[in-house]
Order: sequence, then C-alpha cells, then structure tokens
Amino acid sequence: MNWILKILNKKKGAVILTCLLLFLQTLGTLTLPTLTANIINNGVAGGNISYILQTGAAMLGVALLSALCAIAAAYQSSMLASLVGRELRVSLFSKAQHLSPEEYDAVGASSLITRSTGDIVQLQQAVLFVFQFLLPVPFMVLSGLLLGFAKDRVLTCLLIGLMILYLVYGWLIGRQMVPITRRMQVKMDAINRTLLERLSGVRVIRAFDRMESEREKFTGAASEYADTAISLNKVYAVTYGFVLLTMNMSIVLFLWLGGARISGSAARVGDIMAFIEYATLILSTLNMGIMTVIYMFRAKAGVERVEEVLRKETGEHNEPPHREQFEAPADSLVFSEVNFGYAGAQELVLKHVSFTAARGQTTAIIGGTGSGKSTILKLIAGFYKPQDGSIRINGVDISDVSEGQLRKKIGYVPQKAFLFHGTVEDNIRYGKRDADSGEIQAAARIAQAHEFIEALPEGYQTVIAQEGGNLSGGQKQRLAIARAAVRRPQLYLLDDSFSALDARTDANLRVALKREAGDSIQLIVAQRIRSIEHAEQIVVLDKGEVVGAGTHRELLRTCTVYQQIAYSQLSQEDRED
Repeated sequence: MNWILKILNKKKGAVILTCLLLFLQTLGTLTLPTLTANIINNGVAGGNISYILQTGAAMLGVALLSALCAIAAAYQSSMLASLVGRELRVSLFSKAQHLSPEEYDAVGASSLITRSTGDIVQLQQAVLFVFQFLLPVPFMVLSGLLLGFAKDRVLTCLLIGLMILYLVYGWLIGRQMVPITRRMQVKMDAINRTLLERLSGVRVIRAFDRMESEREKFTGAASEYADTAISLNKVYAVTYGFVLLTMNMSIVLFLWLGGARISGSAARVGDIMAFIEYATLILSTLNMGIMTVIYMFRAKAGVERVEEVLRKETGEHNEPPHREQFEAPADSLVFSEVNFGYAGAQELVLKHVSFTAARGQTTAIIGGTGSGKSTILKLIAGFYKPQDGSIRINGVDISDVSEGQLRKKIGYVPQKAFLFHGTVEDNIRYGKRDADSGEIQAAARIAQAHEFIEALPEGYQTVIAQEGGNLSGGQKQRLAIARAAVRRPQLYLLDDSFSALDARTDANLRVALKREAGDSIQLIVAQRIRSIEHAEQIVVLDKGEVVGAGTHRELLRTCTVYQQIAYSQLSQEDRED
C-alpha cells in the first residue's frame, strides 16, 4: 500500500478536493431527511402550504448541489484511480527492465503480464471504490447516528447493534476471499503462460498437428480459472444476499417499532420517517463500505504480487559507490580464472576460464552444445556476475563499473535475433537513438542487409511484424547485426549470429566487419568452423573449460576437441589447407 500512498501523495490537491466534494455530497444527503421531517411535522401536520413549498424548494436545491458534488467527486476519484494504475504499470515495467535474468525467470513473463494487467486493474478499482464508497462511510455513519439519536434514541441503539453485526460479518468474509483471490491470480498466470507459449509456437503446433491436444490443455487451464472464479463469486453472492436481506428486514423492523412508538405518542411521524431515512442511508453506505472492504481484501493479493516485484533489488542498487572509469578505447578484454553457474544448477557452466581478447583482433569461441559459449558473452554484457575470477577491460574489473557505462561500449547480437514491431529503420536505430539515415544505411551495408532492405516494399520504412514474422531467419540476423553495428561499439559480442546465413553472405559480412570495425574487439560464438577459421584467436571450450586456444591451423595440430569438430564439418582437403 505504500506505493499507492506515494502516488496519491503527489496529487495532494486532487485528493483534498475529492474529499471535500464527498463531504459536501454526504452533507447534502444527510440534510434531506431533516427537511422531510420538518415538512411533515411543521407543514403537513399544520396545513402550512407556504412552509411546505419553501422547504420543498430548499430540498430541490440541496439535492441538485449534492448531485453536482457527486458527479465531480466521481470524476476526481476516477482520475486518481487511473493515475494510480498508470504509475504502477510504469513502475512495474521499469522494474522488469532492470531485473537480473535470475529474478526475471523467477517471476516469469506471463506473471509480469498478469500483474501489469489483472492485478493492477483490481488495485485501480479498489482505489476508485475507496474514494467513492469507503471515504464517505465515517462521516455518513457518525453524522447519521447523531441525527438519528436526536430523533429516536431507542431505535438508534438498535441500529448500532445491526451495524456491529454488519462489520463482523464483512471482516470474516473478507478474510476468506484473500486465499481464493491468490489462487485465481496464479491460475491467470497459467493461462497467460499457455497463451504466450502456444501463440508463439503456433507454426510448430500446426506442423505436428497438435491443435486438438493444445486446445485441450488451454481448456483445462481456463476451466481451473473459471472454477476458482465461480468459488469467489459464490462468496460475493452469499455476502451481498445476506447484507441486502438484513438491511431490508432492518427497515421493516424500524417501520414496525416506529409505528408502535407513534401509536404510544413516544415519537412524531416526521421524526420516525426521518430516522428511517437515516437508517436506510447508514445501512446502504455501510453496505457499500463493507463490499469495498471485501474487494480490498481481494485486491490485497494483487497489491502483494505487484509489490513483490517492485521491492526486488536490481543490479543498479548494488553498484559500487565509487565506480571505476574505463579508458577509451577498449584495448583488451581479459578473462581470469572465471567460474560461473546458473542459479539452481548442480554444476558450474564455466570452470577456470581464462583468455585475452585484444583490440583489432577477432576472438572466436567454439565448442559443443552446453559448453558455455553463450554464457561468456552474457557475462561480458553484465547480465550475470561470475562466482569467482574476474573479467577486465583495460585492466578495470567490469563489476566495478556501472552497467550503463559497460554497455555503451558493447554491440550485442543474441543467439536468437529479436526484432521489435516497427519499421526496419526504427529497429536499426534502436542501437543508436540519434543515428541518421546515412549511419543506418552504413550499418546495414556492414551487415549485408542493405540489398534485401531496398528490395522490400517500403525499403527502410517497411513495417516488421511482431518478432520479425515477415522476415527470414537470415534477414533477422543481419538486421540484428546492423543494430549493433550502428552504434560503432568497442566490443562486438556476436552469439552464433551467422548461423542462418549462406556461405557467401557469411564471408562478405566477416570481411565488412573486419574492414569497418577493425579497431574494435570482436568476440564471435560460432558452431561452424567456416565462420571463424580466419580469426586471430580461437578459444575452444569443452564442458565449461578452455581446452585449447590459438589459430585455426594451430588448433588442428594441437587440440583434440577442435580436431573432432573439424572432422565433422570439413573435408580432408579443407583440413589440410
């Protein structure tokens, strides 16, 4: 709740105005029963038509002003609730951008979507209900009881007893709803996760003709959510029915007791009618207040889920207070006895990894599946921190500098080329915000992408579908490389970025990179020897350990693992060249 209070604190004026409008609305509503009693006691009983007309006109005026205040208060409270929803979504999105990979995986993309949508919608609705239905309760109840006490003390004491019963019942029901709501949100996470996976993999599902089985899986997830939602709605239905029945029976009881007191001359007709109006207002307001509190219990689970993410510490909060500065440009990258293992893994992914990559040279990393090749690039980019050892650029440990300063030097191309929905130009410019058309086209030429971009219907203004669905794998890879090249980085981290390219494009791209980015440090992870055989240094990994380092020719003579890879990919003639 502290996050919501912080947001509302920024809009103190709007909050005060809303409270003032609600106060005026409640005051007007409470005035009407007193005016009604005056008309009956002083006007109708005495036959004073003039008094009836004057008081009736006053009632119309009060009702009109109360309605205007209610409209203004509803507008203000809706605005404040929308503000809370917007600020929480922005905060949640910003926090998600800075979560470490371990934290992000622990929460999950589907759960983040649920928290950003369903959970925050509940919070937003709860804030709206608090302003519209809960804030007027104290003033309405206390003022109504005082005014009712002035009309009839006996009936007011009975009304207080009924109110206590309402409050106890509402509290007990509200506590039961919290665990049910938590289960609902977990079920919604499962629905979102199923949707994300199945919609992203729809081509695979169709290729293997698994549409029916996947439909059954989604139906199961949706049914589990529906069953939980029905359980929650049953509680709502029983609660609302009980409260409504109790309120109506209470009004009947007050009418019967009030009639008896009028017959015994213990009260006047107008006073009893005013009291019944007060009782109706108090019980109705209390009813809405109780339903709001119950909804707040339901929203409480959402608050906890949102705050769970917002409270997470990110790497930015753990950065050293006295940050080192890199010298420019980056002349060397040194891995020294680096050990690393992913959270929950039983074994280390990297073990005592040491090598040096120099400026102006290409360092390639090759090895079998799971040998830790991509992990090395992720460590350099600062996505993970090594358990032991150090990674130094120009002699400075990258753990001693800010992530922002580190990543300004890096052009990273992930193993799976990811593109955003938008134009080709926008996707390349993502690497450098202020890049002009000339820089964008130059980067595309380096990545061997300019020709196919020009052949697209709108050229660089062609809109890319979600995740690059209207491009081939090789085209997506080249655009991802262009996105890295446009920023002219000092370190190129290319994670198997040539795998979808044909041999000619692969060769041309390597030549262009060497020519245009020859003064940078280039680290290339590759599966194909053809992509890296001309590298100045090739680092061979096997089960997370460096088992060889040198040129292509040297490794063919000295490294058994490299020889095995070469035998599987190259002909004897190629190996002997």
